[in-house]
Amino acid sequence: MPWFHRSVTFRALAMKNIRPLFFRQLDIQLPGLRVRRLRLNRHLPETTAVRPHQHDYAQVLLYLGGRGLQQVGVGAKQQGHAIRTGTVVFLPPGQVHAFTETESRRPLCLVVDLDWRGAKKQRTQIAQLNQIDLSEVRQWLSQLGRYERARTGVGPAQLRASGIVLQLLDTLCRSLGLIGSAPRATSAPALPVVSAAQRVLASAPDHLSLQEIAGQIGYQQDYLNRVLKTATGLTLGQMRSQQRVQQAKRLLRELRKIADVAAQLGFQDANYFARWFRLQTGQTPRQWKSGGTN
Repeated sequence: MPWFHRSVTFRALAMKNIRPLFFRQLDIQLPGLRVRRLRLNRHLPETTAVRPHQHDYAQVLLYLGGRGLQQVGVGAKQQGHAIRTGTVVFLPPGQVHAFTETESRRPLCLVVDLDWRGAKKQRTQIAQLNQIDLSEVRQWLSQLGRYERARTGVGPAQLRASGIVLQLLDTLCRSLGLIGSAPRATSAPALPVVSAAQRVLASAPDHLSLQEIAGQIGYQQDYLNRVLKTATGLTLGQMRSQQRVQQAKRLLRELRKIADVAAQLGFQDANYFARWFRLQTGQTPRQWKSGGTN
């Protein structure tokens, strides 16, 4: 693997237990920050633990599946942290860490390697990504897969892929508290564009794409996302998901059958609706109907 030449203590042993499903050498450089690479790792079937190892650069990890115990430190200073889907971990350079599975489902982990000025002064951080941000990260990874062929040269695809990686890293770092949170509206939105987005989303048919919705609001989708994120902390897609979740909860209170709720929301398959609802809320529709209050 091309990243092994920077390996340090225990690293080669640890990587034998992992199979990269996706790998991109990046070398994105900003003042005080260099993003080296991004990879999506699946633990091998015969693996139940990744042995202690460390790196000479910082890492941000996002667990997209599986459960386990993230161990950091050595000896009396070693600590264990429970890991589940959506757990985000920041590891400063030189931090010894290991991982032990706690269920049969093989863990799936997104890894971002980076050089960050001042990272050595940071402590290991653990956080849990909310369902909306987790869904958006999955969408970004899907987009990156489509740019996989654009590996050489600097062109629109490469620039777009780099932008997605930086958006993804920004979301993970905000969840960890490594950078300040975007301001969120606590009352009626001050910007007319936010009001316009909410109004269009409330009446937009389910089949409309985000690009088409952005066009109705009068903006390009990427620019609109930046404006909305600054004003509310949410992108257009996150706003639509939030509105649909609230509508789904209202219908679940009013209607008896989950299939009827799915149909009214435009889902042709009730099982797909259940998976979508669980991704957004952490509960199945049936679980929410039994005890959901918010």
